[in-house]
Amino acid sequence: MESLHTVHSRTTRDAEKLSDGTRMTPNLPVELHGTIVNELKDEKDTLKQCALTCRLYRHLAQKLLFKSIECKFFPYRNPLEKFLDILKDSPQIANYVQRLSLCESGYLVDEVEETESQRDEAMSHVFPALINLVELSLRGLPDQMPFPNILEMRPSSRMAVMAKFESISSLTLHNVDLVPLEIFAVLHRLEKLELKEVHFCNSVGWIPQGPLPNRIKHIQLADLYLDPPRSIYDFFMEHKFAEGLLETLSIQVNLDSWRLEPSEKDFQPTRWFIKHSAQTLKVLDVSISEGVVPLTLLHAEPAFDVSEMPLLEHLSLGGIDTSPEIGLGWMPSHLETIPAGRKLKSITLHPMVIDVEEVGLAEGVLDLGLLEYFEKLITDVVLSQTESFSIVFTLIRPKRKEDTQSVKELIRKHLPTLDALNLLTFEDGVWGWE
Repeated sequence: MESLHTVHSRTTRDAEKLSDGTRMTPNLPVELHGTIVNELKDEKDTLKQCALTCRLYRHLAQKLLFKSIECKFFPYRNPLEKFLDILKDSPQIANYVQRLSLCESGYLVDEVEETESQRDEAMSHVFPALINLVELSLRGLPDQMPFPNILEMRPSSRMAVMAKFESISSLTLHNVDLVPLEIFAVLHRLEKLELKEVHFCNSVGWIPQGPLPNRIKHIQLADLYLDPPRSIYDFFMEHKFAEGLLETLSIQVNLDSWRLEPSEKDFQPTRWFIKHSAQTLKVLDVSISEGVVPLTLLHAEPAFDVSEMPLLEHLSLGGIDTSPEIGLGWMPSHLETIPAGRKLKSITLHPMVIDVEEVGLAEGVLDLGLLEYFEKLITDVVLSQTESFSIVFTLIRPKRKEDTQSVKELIRKHLPTLDALNLLTFEDGVWGWE
């Protein structure tokens, strides 16, 4: 995504001066001019020169340059104000913006509290101007600086943001605090939703009147919270949010902070989403974000059945294990639900191992029978059911390189066939969903 700073490094007056030396352009059909410029869509520097030096190609180049913009907020710098200055000289540019990303990139220190107010004011002018915006992304700094919460914006800015939610088809919220629950009533055209580390708030006790808008086909959910304390997933299920049309579902089963292990109830939203979109799902990614897999899942029926998803093409299963053993847990029981004769385009397994220095000393407590069965299931059955297979072990919080190496050797030792087939992959990771 092109940043606003690099897209418009010169003013319109600069462009007028440069354009005087432009050669006469051949009298070609308008469609051909468009084709020529479209061929340059990935050549940003060339497009900038077109926009600055050629009157004929200026608007065509601007359409590509400003189709997607990113504004990163730092102390003492407000790119939205710069964008407003651009619109004063070239108001037509607002019509070209289809994708907008606003990113928090640094703390607002005491001396620049005015910066946040200026950003708030700028949003109230920028959002209404972007009449063709279809994709919006609001992001804070993970685990550091959340994006300024919508509830605390001045009324004009809050109304502008909420109004834009009504018309966009794609919304991404990462690390955003105090998002009013009412947004789910205005997502009339939304088809793609990505939520991570979002804190929703229902301080006014809002209750939906009638069904929520439902055109969502692609959804990605992780680490969601609702205040007053209640599961956001209970709200989704109660009001049938995103029911029945999903083609892509990526969901992390995360826990309330006061519980150490997930219960079978934590998998209820996953079951619910899959059950109501089983006939339309093409991509399914289910992960456990923390804790060990409950025994009720290891020995009871699977949380979902691939045989009930006739259009499924891509399956991904992952999970984090904080126990002192490498727990592959619930994965085999779900792989077993792939019907005989069915072939998916890809199957990806991404187990995560926490505190690897402890695991490196834990060979004596490994479930060798489970590991042996897991490997046999993959080599004898799963590999013939997919065009592409991968298994990636993510090793979390290694204190020493030796710890990481010992865990890799331990896994390779007990999954020798997968190792011989070069199917085992390892990566160092951090806590959280990147």
